[in-house]
Order: sequence, then C-alpha cells, then structure tokens
Amino acid sequence: MVVITCNCLNVKLSSKQNPNTAVFEFLTDSGSENTPFYPNKVLLVEVIDPGITIEQDYLVHRQPIGEWLVHSCLNCGLDVYATKPRSSRLLINQKVQYDPAVIDRLHHHPNYSDVFELVLPEKDTPFQTIPDRSSGQFESLQGEINMVQEQLTNYLIQEETEMENRIKHYEEEQRILFQQLQEKVRKDKKK
Repeated sequence: MVVITCNCLNVKLSSKQNPNTAVFEFLTDSGSENTPFYPNKVLLVEVIDPGITIEQDYLVHRQPIGEWLVHSCLNCGLDVYATKPRSSRLLINQKVQYDPAVIDRLHHHPNYSDVFELVLPEKDTPFQTIPDRSSGQFESLQGEINMVQEQLTNYLIQEETEMENRIKHYEEEQRILFQQLQEKVRKDKKK
C-alpha cells in the first residue's frame, strides 16, 4: 500500500501502486483535452482501504469541473485529486507527496499540529477576510470555528486524562519501590 498526501497531510489517499508509475495525459470522454484543473500531466490511481482520509474536512473545497469533482486543500493550497461518479479511480496532482521519507519529515515539521494532525501554515500566511455577518457564509464559518474549538477542548481533555493516568501510574510504581526498600531495610536490620 502507498500513502499519498497533500503538502500539509490534511488529505491522505491509500493506493495499490506508486503514483509515479501511472503518469498519463488525461483524455476526456469526448476527446483529448488536458484537464482544466491540472495543467500538466496527472496521475491516475485506484484507492484501496482505508481509502481517502481527510483530517479537517472544513479545509477541503470541492468544485465541479465537467464530469469531475476537484478536491482542493485550502490549508496548503493544492488541488489534490479529482473524482468521477461511479469510479474508484482518481486523478491526482503530480505535486502530491508519496515518498515515505518526505511524509515522515512532514510529521516532524515544527508546524505539525498533534491536535489537527496536519502541518499548519506559517503565521504570516494571508487569509481571506471574514465574511459579512448577514451572509450565509458567516454562519457556516461560525459553525466551523465552533468545531475547531470543540476539537481543541476534546484534545486538551484527552491529554489531561492521559497525564493524570501517567502520574497515577508513576506514583504507584514509586510506592511499590518504597515498600520494597522498607522491607529490605527491615531484613537488613534483623541481620
């Protein structure tokens, strides 16, 4: 199995084959046009279990182009893949990552977030302006902000629980060691 990912690890695909063996010129059903969403060659892959994993769905934009639905990662700005109805095959951008060493480096990047499980953008990355409160986009944005806040809260609760368990385990180990020391001292005293 080969893991294919966008440049920030938000979108991950599982494939049977290494994508560099599947480069081809995209042909539409009607002729030989290049894809409008990938200006060069694209890669064709077939997904296998676990299929497509998206860490933060609100950071993926889906746009229909002809018969294809293009999935773009808003976090790293990459048009990652395109799907066609009733097909397990995907067209993927040549700029995706599939080298295990590169993916490992991304997991150890200073901006990698354990909370969101992706590489966060640099602080000085410009973001779009917040939509007007009267627009429907504002409500959608507010819902996404609430999801992020809930995710952060859940992560902190989980980490706190794990920390308390580690402390409890350590305390139990130390008590056992102290009891063993007491027994040794008593035995030594009797000698």
